[in-house]
Amino acid sequence: MQLKYFKETNYIKVTKDVREKVSAPLGKLYYPVEIDKLINELIDCRRHGLISSVGDRVTYTLIENNLIPDIAVIDGKEKRRKVDLVDLKKFNLVIFVENKPGYVNMALVNLIKRHLNDRPILLYVEGEEDLVGFPIVFACDVGSCMVYGQPNMGIVLINIDDKVKYMAASMLGLSGSS
Repeated sequence: MQLKYFKETNYIKVTKDVREKVSAPLGKLYYPVEIDKLINELIDCRRHGLISSVGDRVTYTLIENNLIPDIAVIDGKEKRRKVDLVDLKKFNLVIFVENKPGYVNMALVNLIKRHLNDRPILLYVEGEEDLVGFPIVFACDVGSCMVYGQPNMGIVLINIDDKVKYMAASMLGLSGSS
């Protein structure tokens, strides 16, 4: 396992309206009893794309089900309490990054792209990891999948396609998709 530190930032402030939109499930919601179905969907996704996870509990759940995400994003917290769920040794590369609350660090897009050949990679976020889903959407090819936790409900699966990329760009006030 290799460790790196990435200090580059290029922040976009997320509006209150966007925060509200992303607080609702933006893909298919899988309840805890449906974890086997979700794992099978992700295995199918891996045939034509990458699997990304955002959140400590979600990443832990995938690993516990013998599925190491290609890109994982954690912050060492669950519901704002410090946790130590994810075994960092499961990843070839762990990169410590910054993403301040209420913002998206767009510098993470190129960082992720630059290290795709090192996967599985883990981004350990100082700040807020929730919004790092945006850089993942921009960095990953169409056909990839991203999962994130929906508090007190389950796990949301987003199939990354051109429509998702465009929606993410529009939410952040960017012109067109990446």
